[in-house]
Amino acid sequence: MLAQHFDLNHDPQGSDPAMLQLLTDNPYPLLGDVPWDLEAMACRASDIARHLQVTIINSGEMQQRRLKSIIFCAHSIPHMLSYFQPGALLVTSADRADVVLAASLAALNGIAIGALLLTGGYALDAHLKQICARAFEAGLPVFSVESNTWQTAMALQRFSLELPIDDPQRIEAIQEHIADQLNNAWITTLTTALTRPPILSPPAFRYRLTELVILLPFNGHNEEEQSV
Repeated sequence: MLAQHFDLNHDPQGSDPAMLQLLTDNPYPLLGDVPWDLEAMACRASDIARHLQVTIINSGEMQQRRLKSIIFCAHSIPHMLSYFQPGALLVTSADRADVVLAASLAALNGIAIGALLLTGGYALDAHLKQICARAFEAGLPVFSVESNTWQTAMALQRFSLELPIDDPQRIEAIQEHIADQLNNAWITTLTTALTRPPILSPPAFRYRLTELVILLPFNGHNEEEQSV
């Protein structure tokens, strides 16, 4: 679900007593328990832009900003300001000048909005764009799509959380998260039970050779001197 993918305030896994009991009664050792980590799974604004095939009005920091929630701005501004948080993807109709201005004001006050996504295919008013220029320069990504808000919501539902190969930061974060949840005692048994030398990588093998090398003493005589 969309909220489960992006809302950091939502716990999609929760604490299931039946699952905990199953793990307790399981006769097999538990090798690891990897919980859902939304911080590690947060995608970049550029990933959403690629998925929706948006028109980029302002690229800003689209490669660096991570999306942690999706907010559909259907209410009046006073009822939405609490949702203008760092990492929020704000989805609104392009004719909602009040939302664009509020997002720009939040950006100028140091709130790193994830991105602003304008629906409906309306052109952003030139005067409005000029007023928001400072916020755009501060790194706020602004995208536009031809679809309406409902169609855009359905498209966002189809967004895949598959790791892109060009996002090493997210790959490393997920690798570290999984590694932290594995049973260290079980990992240790994998090496202590070995009856043969471990397989070394080429750099490790060369380093091992330097530790084992035997330096032969130099006798100070060459073959010609020995023949004389």
